[in-house]
Amino acid sequence: MILAALVLAQMMQSPYPGPAVEPPVSQTVKQFVSDLEAIKGAVTKEQKQQLIKDLDAMAGGATKPDAKLVEKLADDLTIALAEAKMASPMVRTVITDIDKILDSAGVPSAEVNAQIADVQMILVEASVTQKQVLAVVNDLKAIVGTAKTKTQRR
Repeated sequence: MILAALVLAQMMQSPYPGPAVEPPVSQTVKQFVSDLEAIKGAVTKEQKQQLIKDLDAMAGGATKPDAKLVEKLADDLTIALAEAKMASPMVRTVITDIDKILDSAGVPSAEVNAQIADVQMILVEASVTQKQVLAVVNDLKAIVGTAKTKTQRR
């Protein structure tokens, strides 16, 4: 039994010596996470505006999402993350996925859908209510849908 545990522990170790390296995080994601972490209690109008500004900055491609959809995502996401029981690295993962989704106009649908599914899975695992998970997922799908439509018109 002890031998099996040792073998498993050895298999889980990185083949590379040194500390574990997290994937790079964009400045826009860092700013959004920082602004989220600054929220204590109810979200103020100023904080909401900053989150919307952060989300808009994350959508840095040529096809910007509709402002009303970004505002709805900001609302639903702040509620979901307030409910969530997750550590900062998982919050960064969710926001990094959302960053990619917001800038996905030319990305294959399968890749975008995988990122949306990842956000959904993390929120479910973080004990966010099903209603809030679906609200965030539907917001992301609406943003992707409008981005694809805008790209096709060009």
